[in-house]
Amino acid sequence: MPPLSAPRFQSVCPRPDRPAPADGPTAGGAGGCDTPTLQEARRLELLRSYDVLDTWQEDAFDRITRMVAALLDMPIVLVSLVDAERQWFKSRHGLQVSETPRDISFCTQAIEQEEVFIVEDAAADPRFADNPLVTAEPHVRFYAGAPLAVAQGMRLGTLCAIDHRPRQLSGEQVGLLRDFAAMVVDALENRRAAQRARSAETLLHDAIESLSDGFVVYDADDRLLLCNQRYREIYAETAENIEIGRTFEEMLRQGVANGQYPEALGREADWLAERLEAHRNPGAPIEQSLPGDRWVRIEERRTRSGGLVGFRVDITELKRQQRELQSLAETLEIQLARAEEASRAKMQFLASVSHELRTPLNAVIGFADVLGQELFGPLGAPRYREYCGDIRTSAQHLLALVDDILDMAKLSSGKFVLVAEDLDLAPTLAEAAKIVAVPVQEKNLTFQVSCTPETLGVRADLRALRQLLFNLASNAAKFTPAGGRVELRAAAEGQWARIEVADTGIGIPEDLLPHLGQPFQRVGNVMTSSASGSGLGLAIAKAMAEAMGGRLEIDSRLGEGTTVSVVLPRA
Repeated sequence: MPPLSAPRFQSVCPRPDRPAPADGPTAGGAGGCDTPTLQEARRLELLRSYDVLDTWQEDAFDRITRMVAALLDMPIVLVSLVDAERQWFKSRHGLQVSETPRDISFCTQAIEQEEVFIVEDAAADPRFADNPLVTAEPHVRFYAGAPLAVAQGMRLGTLCAIDHRPRQLSGEQVGLLRDFAAMVVDALENRRAAQRARSAETLLHDAIESLSDGFVVYDADDRLLLCNQRYREIYAETAENIEIGRTFEEMLRQGVANGQYPEALGREADWLAERLEAHRNPGAPIEQSLPGDRWVRIEERRTRSGGLVGFRVDITELKRQQRELQSLAETLEIQLARAEEASRAKMQFLASVSHELRTPLNAVIGFADVLGQELFGPLGAPRYREYCGDIRTSAQHLLALVDDILDMAKLSSGKFVLVAEDLDLAPTLAEAAKIVAVPVQEKNLTFQVSCTPETLGVRADLRALRQLLFNLASNAAKFTPAGGRVELRAAAEGQWARIEVADTGIGIPEDLLPHLGQPFQRVGNVMTSSASGSGLGLAIAKAMAEAMGGRLEIDSRLGEGTTVSVVLPRA
């Protein structure tokens, strides 16, 4: 085999300084040897996107070349990738060099073919008789190259078998070579998928580590899956015991033994029972004292898979401020101001986290779409497509939660700007009905819309009114069992317009009614485990109704149904 710096010999295709004949090779898979066509440029771009050129040898490819050599009795077998000026060997059996010039390669012609390209005796073939690969080392006499076809029929290279003597292949042997070429393509796709997964994992890790608060995830068996460095810093006294795979209870007990939790001193058993109960049935945030007069707020939520996601927010400074305020607080006004400040801090924190999550969540959804649609080639096992769908659904659910949190934050901070105008209710009611058409059909619900009079007008913000009605109609459909009824009706009531969303759903216990409309209060937490959501829908609806000069009213009977009324000024 001549060295890479050796002079070029007569080329199978025209050299770059010679014009290609009119009927010469085209870009149909490999591209011509003259100035690259657009399709050849795309092929080279696709090849480089696999990030495989000039990488180390890998067993996944070497096993294939060894098996082909053994099954076909071939002294040389190569996985050859055709670059712009060379063919580079990802795997080579029986050959020492890692690449050869493209203009003397057999593979350049092989990737122009859809089927296996075979030269039974190169010395007797006028196309190759004077090729330096034939006349000198490695003395190629027989060549068979199966193209490596990937996305959109692009052929990146070949799996080629070479012998030093003329020979023929049976139909079965040609089929074997073709099948092994498909295995090489699978290995390339798996390799690229693994690289992308590592990139996504790195992105997720970087995002988690960038959080200013402690972040932790436990699986359905309550074993630690991951946490960021800030989480370990918060629990510094037991950081060495925070290990992936350990259960929450194991680490909690070790923390009590190490003095991590001052509140447990003298009542260890009772404290452990209380903390484990709060962890296994997460609800409202809890505050926890730590050594050194430090405090954290613990917020935990269950995942759809049964795991748990938690935040540890350092509220030490806030606690110190509270103590100072408590020493001065002698009036109700001071206490109210402190509560409002704490609420704003919470919403600002949630809004900040939500903004940080939107970009990676949109990226996850985009990558899931790309993988699920197999835009760059088949994924392999059908289950991978199912996983892509699961990833996309979960990310969209989380993105909807982020949007709810941002809306609530805007309303709480007064940044949600409303523009009042005279609106006709009938078209807006019709739009709300369309939004819930899918769940209504899936659950076989009876859905009715009415407006009296038909041209009833209100003074409201169109965007806010739409969102308010969409939220209420969606909630009604969600909590109404199959075969039930949902009604969306509006009627004049003096100087007011009353809009009602009534259902025959599960209803709401009487003791919960006073709390509905507050952020993160969810009927689903108590009544059903199947109802998903942020608990912000009614809170957002209530805030929007009040911002438009109206009010929100709820009337419900447990097991009979619920009617949510929005009362707004008439136009």
